[in-house]
Amino acid sequence: MAENNNEVAKVAINDIGTEEDFIKAVDSTIKNFDDGDLVEGTVVKIDHDEVLLDIGYKTEGVIPSRELSIKKDVDPDDVVEVGD
Repeated sequence: MAENNNEVAKVAINDIGTEEDFIKAVDSTIKNFDDGDLVEGTVVKIDHDEVLLDIGYKTEGVIPSRELSIKKDVDPDDVVEVGD
């Protein structure tokens, strides 16, 4: 069993290349955003309080339901759909 664990670790290390390659790959997935930035994404989850978006980075975007419409107490399902 230990031999299989070592083989898996070696494959994982070889797949990412050098330490520098790994750091570059991780850094390329990190982006800092400021409040108010406009970012495109795809709706992946909708609940009563918020909409979760895949914005293509190592974090998700979140839109509070109160910001989806100028109407008060709007149901997020009436405004967006998963996949939008």
